[in-house]
Amino acid sequence: MFDESNIKPVFSEAEIERRITELAKEIYDYYEEKGEAFWILYPEKGAKVFAEKLRQQFITLEVESKRCQGIISIRASRTKGAAFLNEVTIEELSPQSLAGKNILLVEDIIDQGVTIDAILAQIGGVINSCRICVLIEKVEDTEKPVKPDYVGFEVAEGWVVGMGMDLNEHGRKLPFIGVIESGSC
Repeated sequence: MFDESNIKPVFSEAEIERRITELAKEIYDYYEEKGEAFWILYPEKGAKVFAEKLRQQFITLEVESKRCQGIISIRASRTKGAAFLNEVTIEELSPQSLAGKNILLVEDIIDQGVTIDAILAQIGGVINSCRICVLIEKVEDTEKPVKPDYVGFEVAEGWVVGMGMDLNEHGRKLPFIGVIESGSC
């Protein structure tokens, strides 16, 4: 049974909104300086909230030029029953539809980097460029196959919930980011 009282808040809703605004400005300025447009690509379900909030900030910034061309969602999930949970199934992704585009790959959390690595393996040969933006980076001893270009927050350990992230669908709709205290999972 899931008990929300075991969630330790780490980042408040206000802190998250402020950081998303900062990230959006940094990303937008990068593409503005390069004179390039980009597309947001994100995996459902976890990254949806973060991707939509970023997109809203881009819309606010786009007074004279429209850099953000749109948002594309895909389904990516770790294969259940896989030995090390490092097998990823990706659905609703047509790499050819991304041909020649600059992609901003938005993810809710990067811990081992397996999901992002799998997505990049499918789109890498056809896209023009890819920058990676994550809301949370787990800073553990695990070496990641990819390094994000933009990081919202760092979390050392624990199961992270809120802002789209969940534990078996629990905690996904929390407006803050919290960590489930050890022994509660």
